[in-house]
Amino acid sequence: MKIAPNKKDISDFFVTWGWLGIVFVLFSYLIWYWPITAIDAIKSTERINFFIESYGLQDNTLQQDLLAQLQDDGVLEVNIYDYSPSDASLTNYYDSFGTTSDFLVLNDNDVATMFQDPDGTNVLSSFVPFSSALRQEAMSEDDYSYYTVKGCFYALKIFDAGDASYNAIHPFGKLIDFTKDGKTPLSYYLLLNANTPNLYPYNPSASTGNGLKALKYFLSLYH
Repeated sequence: MKIAPNKKDISDFFVTWGWLGIVFVLFSYLIWYWPITAIDAIKSTERINFFIESYGLQDNTLQQDLLAQLQDDGVLEVNIYDYSPSDASLTNYYDSFGTTSDFLVLNDNDVATMFQDPDGTNVLSSFVPFSSALRQEAMSEDDYSYYTVKGCFYALKIFDAGDASYNAIHPFGKLIDFTKDGKTPLSYYLLLNANTPNLYPYNPSASTGNGLKALKYFLSLYH
């Protein structure tokens, strides 16, 4: 004679064996979903990122154009992260996106703060300097000003708060809004992040030269 299981029997079954179902689901995820996702994920060597501190961006096609320029070199994605200097969450944004961006645009106050103690921090190793060899390879004409630390050019000036003629020669304002009504104008600089893999051979730990190609293209647009 068959006896239908009661609620207690069913409850006891799931208490005793139900964990196997959870283990099976997790195991299935690890075996199938995670490897597929990892394979499809874009690697840092396949991505070019810009972190820009500014009051906004002009209408532009930089992302699409740069991606088209670098697709044959294996670049699959170009990102531009733009945040206001007055944003209370700027530090959090920088920690989330700036530290993994190949190119950083920061105002002179933030650059000065960053480099205020070059001997007591690892800031010098965090950025690739604009060496003479790099400048010669990346620029058609080297008529820029730089932020100098210990005799090395660590940041390239892309906006001068007090020199309109400099900005006319280097019209990065076609892309970036550097000023805002009611705000004291600041100069802005471009820095090269040494913590990404795309500035070979000027960053010894890098594995691709896609960042250098991106820099060359970027500078050519605004000169």
